[in-house]
Amino acid sequence: YRLGSAEVLLHVVPAPIRTGAFRSLAAAPNVFAIESFMDELAHGSGQDPIAFRLRHIEDERLRRVVMTVRERSGWDQRPRKAGCGFGMACAIYNGTYIAEVAEVAIDTGGQIHVERVWCAVDAGRLVHPDGARNQIEGGIQQAASWTLFEELQIRDGEVTTMSLQDYRIASFHDAIREINVDFLPAQEFPSTGTGEPGSVPLAAAVANAVFEACGVRMRRLPLTIEAMAAAMHSNR
Repeated sequence: YRLGSAEVLLHVVPAPIRTGAFRSLAAAPNVFAIESFMDELAHGSGQDPIAFRLRHIEDERLRRVVMTVRERSGWDQRPRKAGCGFGMACAIYNGTYIAEVAEVAIDTGGQIHVERVWCAVDAGRLVHPDGARNQIEGGIQQAASWTLFEELQIRDGEVTTMSLQDYRIASFHDAIREINVDFLPAQEFPSTGTGEPGSVPLAAAVANAVFEACGVRMRRLPLTIEAMAAAMHSNR
């Protein structure tokens, strides 16, 4: 994003436990923070979240995926009703340009359901379209699981989650109902990969959709029922 003059402070905080590799390494957690904050800036200034981003994007390839996902998702005509919301996030990951719009519904118990996701991808030269689509869809589904459910419990510097009974992973019942992926191949550029980019913007898109659905800003993952209740209480 082209923001003009800004002061940026970086604080490196040691982790309480040893960490390992994550799909997209640090990209997904960092993009969750960046794109959630961009959404806060947009709403804080009374601007549409996608229009706000486009005002600060100069890279034409990134602009193209953002504008494509806005059109494919029907963003400008999206329904506005309590408990349902749309959210958007985008990223450049190792040369791959990606933008996603998520539609969520929140049931009466506070559980968030990801109903549909629209995704636009520019990964340079597209060699195997079906394989690329499988990678993007798989990344989106996996990211939805860690966004809504997956959490390691830690106490006194040790992981206390000992089995899958204590670590919920999304099941078929939790799967996103519909995923739409549009590739915008740029044959003049080298292939930049599709194995990880699909997972990168999803958490931010979902959290931003939750804000539109109920007005609650969730800044920590996973977005569980308990986290929703705590966020609602702190937002009062």
